Parts: sequence; structure tokens; C-alpha cells
Amino acid sequence: MADLKQQLAELLSQGDRIGAIRALREQRGLGLADAKSALERFESMGDLPQEPPAPPTLPDDVRALAAKGRVIEAIKLLRAQTGLGLAEAKALVDQARGPSKKSGCGAALIFLTLGCAAWIASS
Repeated sequence: MADLKQQLAELLSQGDRIGAIRALREQRGLGLADAKSALERFESMGDLPQEPPAPPTLPDDVRALAAKGRVIEAIKLLRAQTGLGLAEAKALVDQARGPSKKSGCGAALIFLTLGCAAWIASS
């Protein structure tokens, strides 16, 4: 904790506010809005919150969009409502959707190979 405070003080003394926010996000796992709030608290009181905030739960409207497969809209809505960064919002929406059911191109490749073999055999 002392190392983070020291790092933040050094970054702020250099005028690197964005670097300080980035350090908070990386070391504490905070979203952009939470890191900005924590930095403002540090600047005004010289203190940081003791515990990182609990990860946000998905609002019902975001969960509904994700269930319908409207992932991009769900991510945009979640970011607007919570101030999370893109990566954090995407991870939460993906987690809510459950395991991916991607078919990939393996099946298409097998089908194409079998088709070519059948065509060659018939020639």
C-alpha cells in the first residue's frame, strides 16, 4: 500500500494524472470511474480506500441484452451505467452469457475436405 501511495505521489508531482489513474487501475483492479475517485480522494486526503470495491453486478437490462446475443449493446449500456472500462465490462457480459458456443471453422474445413474428396472420387 505504501508503495502505491509513493508511486501515486511521484506521478502526480510529475503532472502525470493519467499515469496515476492507470497505476490505480492496474494495481487495484479498479474501473476508470473508481480509479478516478480513488485518486481524487488521495489528492484531497492523502489516503486510499482500504478495500477495492466489490465487482458490480449486472443490471437486469444489461443481462437481458446479453441473453439475446446483443453483446455490444449490453457492454455499452453497462459502461454507461457503471463507468467500467471496456475490458472489465466485456468480461462481465461474457461471464453472464456463460460458455461460448462457437462452432469455429473446423467443421467447415472437414465438410470442405469431404466434399473435395467426393468430387475427386467421382471424376
